[in-house]
Amino acid sequence: MPENIIEVLNISKYYGENETRITAVKSISINFKKGEFTAIAGPSGSGKTTLLNLMSGLDVPSRGTILLSGKAISKMSGNELSDFRRDHIGLIFQSFNLIPVLTAAENIEYIMLLKGIDKKKRQKRTSAILAEVGLGDKEDRFPAQLSGGQQQRVAVARAIVSDPDIILADEPTANLDSATGSELIDMMRNLNEKTGKTFIFSTHDTMIMERAKRLVIVKDGEIAADGPRK
Repeated sequence: MPENIIEVLNISKYYGENETRITAVKSISINFKKGEFTAIAGPSGSGKTTLLNLMSGLDVPSRGTILLSGKAISKMSGNELSDFRRDHIGLIFQSFNLIPVLTAAENIEYIMLLKGIDKKKRQKRTSAILAEVGLGDKEDRFPAQLSGGQQQRVAVARAIVSDPDIILADEPTANLDSATGSELIDMMRNLNEKTGKTFIFSTHDTMIMERAKRLVIVKDGEIAADGPRK
């Protein structure tokens, strides 16, 4: 059996204090195995994005522990956390978050530059991943010269190129039309099957839910359902 890549152990997240305190996530425990393609779904305010942010280290739990590849990211802070996230987690956002003054190739190379990977290796990996996501002829384009779907493909390439342990995607199709979103999800599922990389999505998009191999439903900050999909 594949090992757990992420272990979420009795995690809660509160905002505010006393009578104004809001509980976004309530005592959730859940594991994700290496190679999964999982959608965490639920209505707005359900806690799904908070859960994803906690697993990525972008937010800190009020209580509980999160282990990624056996390391307690919930106990890290500052440079230790940012370095660990850079080296082990690929992030995809609904707003693409590309650097506008860098080309598609430079946006993808940037994370490898931060990791100290030499130039020849960076360029080789960048060319390969651009071809993999169908943008081999767009490497010199700036984000403003790309469509939304193409920008998100660059973001996917950037997330996966440096060989992270896991790719976490927050509503990656939210700013795309349905046809473009469908193509993007099919591309990511193909990458999952080809590379064995673990993908976890926070979403309310039925296209992602239908293509997920596992569907986790979050409601009122708790796991309401969790099971495999075909």
